Amino acid sequence: MQFHLLLVALFALAPVLDGVLGTDEWSGPAVRRESMEGGGEVWLRRDGDRLFVAVKSLKRGIASLCTGNKDDVEILHASAALGTARFHREGKEWKPMRSFSWTTRADATAEERAAHMASAGWLANASTAPNLVREFEIRLQPGRELVGVAFLHTDEPQSVAYWPKSMRDDCAAIDLAQGYVHEKMRFDPRKWSKARQ
Repeated sequence: MQFHLLLVALFALAPVLDGVLGTDEWSGPAVRRESMEGGGEVWLRRDGDRLFVAVKSLKRGIASLCTGNKDDVEILHASAALGTARFHREGKEWKPMRSFSWTTRADATAEERAAHMASAGWLANASTAPNLVREFEIRLQPGRELVGVAFLHTDEPQSVAYWPKSMRDDCAAIDLAQGYVHEKMRFDPRKWSKARQ
């Protein structure tokens, strides 16, 4: 019996990014659950150099992960398509280095999804309809030391649920959660969570 449990723990299935939180993927001691400010939960699971993040909302919407360090930030946005925006800190200002470029739509092939993972180092379940669940997989490469989560509730009036609760910067801004980048944005990654916890 103990041997069987060990095999289950060693060969637990990696989450499939389909917007369904299967118990065989999202249970056990490796899964950490956190409450979002504004409602809902964030589920985190480490698997080697990969971090899986599931965002389970109380309302339908779209999600973004903010990753980075004290000088560089990436916004990983999942809606009808996947998009990555990048910012770099110069003094006290955060300068946009790349606005969102939309790729890997909901109808993307397995080959297109694999290509996005290989080039961008992350993937999520894109969907043309606002969902209650978004699932992400990110490669924990250098620079992705901290992580924050924003979930845009798309019903009017729009609002953003976020995690961790200490995150009070533009990662949780409605415009950025909608996929819009402005010249002047404010980030404080020190208030985000450690990606490798």
